[in-house]
Amino acid sequence: MDKQEKKLLLLIRIVPIFIGVVFFLAIVFIVFKDSNPVKEEAIYEIKQNYINSKKIKLKNEVEALIRNIEYKRELAETNLRKNLKHRVNEAYSIISNIYMENRDKSKEEILKAIKDAIRPIRFNQERGYFFIYSMDLTNILLPIAPHLEGRDFSTYRDVKGDFVVKNTARLAKELGSTFYTWYWVKPGDESVNYKKIGFSKYFKPLDLFVGTGEYFVDFEKNLQKEILIKIQNLRYRKDSYFFVYNNDGVTLTHIKKSLIGKNRINLQDKNGRFLIKEIIKIAQNGGGFFDYTATLKPSSGKPARKISYISGIDSWQWSVGTGEYTNDMDKEIALRKDKLKIESKKYFLKLSLIFRIAGLLLFVLLNIIIKKTEEIFLRYKKSMVEESEKNKKQILLVEHQNKLAALGEMLGNISHQWKQLEISQHSSTRFTNCLPLFQPSNKL
Repeated sequence: MDKQEKKLLLLIRIVPIFIGVVFFLAIVFIVFKDSNPVKEEAIYEIKQNYINSKKIKLKNEVEALIRNIEYKRELAETNLRKNLKHRVNEAYSIISNIYMENRDKSKEEILKAIKDAIRPIRFNQERGYFFIYSMDLTNILLPIAPHLEGRDFSTYRDVKGDFVVKNTARLAKELGSTFYTWYWVKPGDESVNYKKIGFSKYFKPLDLFVGTGEYFVDFEKNLQKEILIKIQNLRYRKDSYFFVYNNDGVTLTHIKKSLIGKNRINLQDKNGRFLIKEIIKIAQNGGGFFDYTATLKPSSGKPARKISYISGIDSWQWSVGTGEYTNDMDKEIALRKDKLKIESKKYFLKLSLIFRIAGLLLFVLLNIIIKKTEEIFLRYKKSMVEESEKNKKQILLVEHQNKLAALGEMLGNISHQWKQLEISQHSSTRFTNCLPLFQPSNKL
């Protein structure tokens, strides 16, 4: 085997291994480079994803609470109507019982007994009372203004001009009972006209109707108090709570109970930001997130950075919000990063094992390919040598045949020339033998 062939075999062994190793290492580099989950970009993405998930949760918590408040607010009037109807039915039962027990007495005596029984009754945090009118629209009982009892209310109108007593009496007699809505000033607050809802029921034996009414705003305020108490006790994490401010900056509910009822409109953080004003502004603009330094964290009692979601209830002029402290988020993110590092190591070990196996398989495969290539090369060389030897033999045979042919041709030519010479000699001999016959006579 000459030097060129040795070089070629060496290339056959080295080149596939070199290409395979380079390709293998390139794949390993790319895979490990792109699969490193603890690099800065991955850590940043983990942090952002966690913060975004927390923001979504905060938003969902606030929106769910507001939906619940709105639902209860929408039911408030329905609940008020049920309450008024229930109360009037109780008064109606009292009137009916007194009447049945005193039918032998005069109407004036019966009415006095009814008034004495019903006058002291109060309900709905002492705001509620009963009134009684005869069907000629004369007031029989008005506990909050006894001086008006016995007065004709046929011309009484509310601020919108409705004949409240007259219309109520007519509907109660026609229907047996009726709801009625009117607008009037509240005692002690004559600057605003408030919506009032009433229910009245007709008592036929005495030709009168008994009823009660409630300023809707008072009922709604009571509902607000109940809702605020429930919000005060809501917790979904250790330091997570809901806060509510009205548009004047008064704290309606807060985890720190000493702040409830205080006006914090001018509260500023260490950077001079007016926190409550910002909260109210965000709520009035449709809601949003607020990143700020809270005055205190409940578990530590110290100021801490906080991300809150705030939204508003326009009809009540409330700003409702809740938030998460970022140092709690950082702790959670750190735990996730540690978990990710552990998972990354496991992933790296698995990947390393896979690449070791793959590298071994590649090495075996390359050896097989190299051996097959060498075998093909050697077979090809052998066939080429055999073909070359065969060709040499054929060339020698052809040359020998050509030489024999040339020799044969030469011998043929010699033979031919010999024959020609023999013929020539034979002819010459004949001519010589015949010559005396033609010799001339000297005698002539």
